[in-house]
Amino acid sequence: MLAVVTFTSSAVLTALARRWAPTLGYVDHPGERKIHRVATPYGGGVAIYLSLFIGIAVVAVVSWLYGGKAAPSAEGLQLGAGFTELWAAFRASGSQLGLILACATFLFLLGVVDDRWGLSAAVKLFGQLMVALYLFREEVAITAFLRWPGASLLLTVLWVVGLTNAFNFLDNMNGLAGGLACVSGAIFFTVAVQTEQLFVAAMLAMVVGAVAGFLLFNYPKASIFLGDAGSLLLGFLLATLAIKFQFYSYSSGEPGHYRMFPIVLPLLIFAIPIYDITSVVILRLRAGESPLKADQRHFSHRLVALGMSQALAVFTILLLAFALGITATLLYLLNARGALVMLTQAGAILGVIVLLEVSAARRG
Repeated sequence: MLAVVTFTSSAVLTALARRWAPTLGYVDHPGERKIHRVATPYGGGVAIYLSLFIGIAVVAVVSWLYGGKAAPSAEGLQLGAGFTELWAAFRASGSQLGLILACATFLFLLGVVDDRWGLSAAVKLFGQLMVALYLFREEVAITAFLRWPGASLLLTVLWVVGLTNAFNFLDNMNGLAGGLACVSGAIFFTVAVQTEQLFVAAMLAMVVGAVAGFLLFNYPKASIFLGDAGSLLLGFLLATLAIKFQFYSYSSGEPGHYRMFPIVLPLLIFAIPIYDITSVVILRLRAGESPLKADQRHFSHRLVALGMSQALAVFTILLLAFALGITATLLYLLNARGALVMLTQAGAILGVIVLLEVSAARRG
């Protein structure tokens, strides 16, 4: 139901943004490193951002109206109980939920400024670093079951900045960044439900619903763009929700014993964004260029260079992301040997992608 709420509000707000953005000068004009040919309004990120707060507000209001015993019907009582449980999960997160939303707002506004007036890549990177460091300071951090604070700090900064930038980099074709956020978010949502992590599941449901509402206007043909406001927001939220997720599973029949291999879950779910940003940075460094310099060396561009249309290239990437990520839903059901098989399969899929790309590049 939360996904339906954010989907509906995002679709309405995206339609409004598409109409009003040009009057505010909030438009992406064609350029040397851009593949679109006509000026296209920004605003998809604004619609997604506002929809998330609408979703949270709906949870609070429905919980307040129908969470008690005075519900007008059995259906209303059941609905209220469900939303009351969600609101309790939000309140239990307390200051960390406010922290995540505050940091998301900062990066969203940073993206708005970049979309409207332009910012250097260094300024955006500095803003992301400050956010990652602040999260660590407030104990929203990756521990990976390690006791060394320095390792936790390094992992947190690399993960938050890396995944935020990965989605920002992927916003280069219609439906790509939003589509990957939907696919990855839906798989992550499934695992969160399996492991009964209500807060993470609810947040992911709202993100997926909001992005899906925007994609109605962005894929396969785009009448509005996500913009840095949206791509930075999505990358950050998914990265942070992955940190909030508890990556362990208890073994049956062995009280107190847990398996830590599910910690690879985000690597499977976000394999394609990680692969794209890693390969692009390597290619830019090999060419003696700055890794922050915008170009057309991304995975999507390389697929188009092989002869695919833009829509087919995006669909192919989404299908690969699904094939790699869906295995994550089984990790909590497997023993260590089964998990190793799944990880080997994911590595083999990525290996095939690399071999095909290298072979095509050599023939070209």
